Amino acid sequence: MLLAMTYGAMVILHRNWEDKMAVIQFAPLFRDIGRNISESEFGIDQGTLVNTSPWTGDRQVALTQRTLWKARIKTTILKDKDAGMWKGFLTSCQGKFNTFLIADPDMPKPLGGVNLDTANTLTVTADANPGAKIFNAQFASQPVTEENLFEIGDYIQVGSLGAAKLYMITEAVGPATVANPTVSIKISPPLKRELDENTVVTFQKCYTNFALDDDVINWKSNKEGLHQFEFSATEAF
Repeated sequence: MLLAMTYGAMVILHRNWEDKMAVIQFAPLFRDIGRNISESEFGIDQGTLVNTSPWTGDRQVALTQRTLWKARIKTTILKDKDAGMWKGFLTSCQGKFNTFLIADPDMPKPLGGVNLDTANTLTVTADANPGAKIFNAQFASQPVTEENLFEIGDYIQVGSLGAAKLYMITEAVGPATVANPTVSIKISPPLKRELDENTVVTFQKCYTNFALDDDVINWKSNKEGLHQFEFSATEAF
């Protein structure tokens, strides 16, 4: 599991207070993900309503708008300042109240051959409504390629900080046959908010906002002062 505290060397928590966004930052934190995370899970809860007839066994299924990313994190054995940083992070969450950023650690960059230079921004070219499963965007500095720009399973992020939303690409985006192409991107889950023209889309180290699943967080320690932390979280917006 990748938190903003690992790859970004920063934990960012967001708290709504009188219609303003207060940002709490802890930096720098952990130097590498491998040293601090021993196990992780990342997945998605795609909400459905199912009604099965007790007489015929026929099933009726409705897909709801409740689609949420899920995560579980277990740290390595930690001590001293590293353990203190995790304690500070978890207590600052204030149970389920505050949110923080998480990304999938297995996918820090796309599988496709898109140019990862920071100058190659991807910008939405036309408004897309909530519920849309496809939108159009254009690259700013993408050369011609022989391989797909994005592969199925690549992530994109729309928005930043407290407004960040995570989506997965569900259909490969073909090679760039011309420089700086306009592309159609199919995603899941469907858009949760309106996507405005000229919005910049992130396609590496893609995050979304999570909140802890439990108000009570405990950690294990022993007489040598070694600590271990484990918690789960669900997307919150």
